[in-house]
Parts: sequence; C-alpha cells; structure tokens
Amino acid sequence: MASQEADQDPAIIQAAHARRILVSPSSLVRFVPFSPETRRTEAHIMENRVVYTAMKGAVEVIVGLCGLPVEQAEEIRRDTLQLAAKGDKVLALAKVNY
Repeated sequence: MASQEADQDPAIIQAAHARRILVSPSSLVRFVPFSPETRRTEAHIMENRVVYTAMKGAVEVIVGLCGLPVEQAEEIRRDTLQLAAKGDKVLALAKVNY
C-alpha cells in the first residue's frame, strides 16, 4: 500500500499483488513518496469512511512512530540487527488507524 510502481520496489509490489493487497486509486487520499529526511513512504487511504496510513521505511523510524512498548521496540531492533548482520535489507511496515 505504501509502494507505487514508480518507486521501483519490484519485490514489494510483486508480493502485494500475490497477496491481493491492492489499493484502488479512488481510495488513495494522498501518497507521500520516500524522502531521505523522513526515511519513509506513506499512503493515506480511505476505506469505508475511515482513513488510515500505511507506512514503509527504516525500522527505527517506523518503530518510533508506532508508540510500541519499550520491550517490544527493543525486540524489533534486536531482530533487525541480526537480520542486517546476515546481509538482509530490513524495512518496517505499519498501518496506523485514525
């Protein structure tokens, strides 16, 4: 949801299509492309008169925006470091309801 074809995120786009995670153009309220300053991409989406934000970006940024309990945030950070040490690229995804 927080990716567009123009973002050149082929793996994420392909996985979303395979899982039928598609955003109708009419439900997309606003798309905020990736910015090096914010280190995230956002899509503001309206479904059934409810607006939510789908975010994709740097783990520490997304975790910080989600207001998770400290223990859970630390667990995610530890897991991220372990994956990165193996050479994996790690991105966080989140859906925030308003």
